[in-house]
Amino acid sequence: YKINQESLLTSGNTKTTVTKVENGFEASILFGESGIALKYRVLLTDQGIKVLLNPEDIQDYEPDTGAKKERPKRLVSVTFFPFLGSTKAGAQDGYFLLPDGDGALVNFQETYENIISGYQKKYYGGDAGLNDNFNNQFYIKSPKELNYPLYGIVHGVKDNGLFVYIEKGDCNAELIMNPAGVRTDYYYITNRFIFRQPYRHKVNSTTSSLVMQEAITKVDVQMNIDLLGGEEADYLGIAKHYRNLLKEKGMLPENTVSEKVPLMLDVLMSSVKPGIFFNKIVPMTTLEQLKDIHSDLKASGVKRTIVSTAGMFKDNITVKAKDRFHLKWKIGRLSELTDLTESMRAGGDLLTVEMSYYAHPYKSYAGIKPKTDLIYMMNKNYLYYEDKIGLKKVKSTLLNSRGFEKYVEADTKELAQLKISGVTMELPLGASSYGDSPITREKSFEQIADTVKSTKASVGDVYVYQNQGSPQVLAGASGMKNISMETSLFPYITDSVPFTAIVYHGSMDLFSQTLNTLGDSDVRKLKMVEWGVYPSFDLTYEDPDKLLYSGNWYLVSSRYSDWKDEILETYSFVEGALKYVTGETITDHRVLATGVVEVTYSNQVSIVVNYTDHAYENGSLHVAPGSYEVIKQ
Repeated sequence: YKINQESLLTSGNTKTTVTKVENGFEASILFGESGIALKYRVLLTDQGIKVLLNPEDIQDYEPDTGAKKERPKRLVSVTFFPFLGSTKAGAQDGYFLLPDGDGALVNFQETYENIISGYQKKYYGGDAGLNDNFNNQFYIKSPKELNYPLYGIVHGVKDNGLFVYIEKGDCNAELIMNPAGVRTDYYYITNRFIFRQPYRHKVNSTTSSLVMQEAITKVDVQMNIDLLGGEEADYLGIAKHYRNLLKEKGMLPENTVSEKVPLMLDVLMSSVKPGIFFNKIVPMTTLEQLKDIHSDLKASGVKRTIVSTAGMFKDNITVKAKDRFHLKWKIGRLSELTDLTESMRAGGDLLTVEMSYYAHPYKSYAGIKPKTDLIYMMNKNYLYYEDKIGLKKVKSTLLNSRGFEKYVEADTKELAQLKISGVTMELPLGASSYGDSPITREKSFEQIADTVKSTKASVGDVYVYQNQGSPQVLAGASGMKNISMETSLFPYITDSVPFTAIVYHGSMDLFSQTLNTLGDSDVRKLKMVEWGVYPSFDLTYEDPDKLLYSGNWYLVSSRYSDWKDEILETYSFVEGALKYVTGETITDHRVLATGVVEVTYSNQVSIVVNYTDHAYENGSLHVAPGSYEVIKQ
């Protein structure tokens, strides 16, 4: 296949008809070069304009039956107003706001002549249902995906800006941003809505070809472009604008924040390593030891602890559905689990279990039907990934959103019997599926979000990982884990900003990446205070040396006795600031000087963070180097 770009100006034969409609206009276009026709609307709103495109209003070009060697021409994607808000390097102060990581700024200062490609990412990652990997194997990874379907443009801070938000069609859209020097002399940013994608068609066991999707994906497009001015025209104003938008739509979580600063512990209960003839269970934290750890931290001043346990059940060694909730005897007894769960809950703490819903590793569970409940790709193959559990190689097919719903329904009954009132979910891929009952990517995300919401109603608190979130999914969650507090390392990204925290602090608990797997602990503690993010640690009772050759080999330092002092020091440092602002929203975020930042909350409490190696003085305010001060009005 060959993809050509065509704009309104490409051919003199292009015909455009504009018709006035209520609050806007309707444009009908017949492209002169391709013969493709489409119709879209632009409507005025209170804040700006709204662009709407119905897939039924797209007509591909079909040649006359008598035409020789002429092939049909299919629409692949559409971009609206690609140069809206563009500017030359250094022409004015300002930046683009990208939803990359936790929030990234691209300042309009430099020309990047040595960069051959710009920024191009699909919202929520690629569609796995159109996987182009030859062997249909999926490698689980955690890139910094775009979790919010938006971008911002600021032309002069506190002067003028645009907020672009995709209300429909985000699951089949990608963000494109090119700095000056890449393709043109302009900084420009736009959304591309994708109606057809290439996928890998397997011809036989050794041969495949990359082909273009034949049928159009039915994507309803609705994109809002809001005009911002004054106080709204910066990254803070854009984040607050988005937060208000989510609130209006009922998509901000409610009644989920902790009243006291929480500490998140990801506790590995056991792992599996190969023995001489059989797999061997490696106990890392028994229930009795977990009880001691919890009591010790409580006595040492930790106000609230949320424990997420992994490796508690036998299925991770047997890979059998009957063992999915069968407690390993080396970990403890069922009575110990229920007693610990209830005692933690009575003290205001929470014990959760981590449940993976990526894959279907069992022969049978929850009434799963392959062509209905698993990701069945466009190329008529199942998506899978391979894992090694000790001596055993396990090939698991991946759940689609319908299979996820079935798994959760079956798990909910078991969790209730264990008196577990919280789960950490590894969510399935938001992917299209082409089996007996096809699922669009948009429908997949809706179903995942509905399942998360129903789990919260039936089980209790639900925690999800940041890189798996979408606005719909986060609306039903209690907290977000693995907040990266950083961005992708592209040379044109000039600053990182706490976009996630400005939007969600005060609505849900936000937790850092596990700190014993990262460096720069002093800087990260300051950043948690600035961004309103709570600390998180990987933990085991036993020495992680025992995990060598196991599936958890990457835990090189997690023993509680080694990390206790660091955990308490970090918690005390962060809690000393954030205890004044739990449940509050961020109302201001500004740089006072190089390396000094002030964050203000809705209760008028301000926190000034000093990243530098010298004291910051401003009138009566004194902030020690590498520290912070809390200002209460």
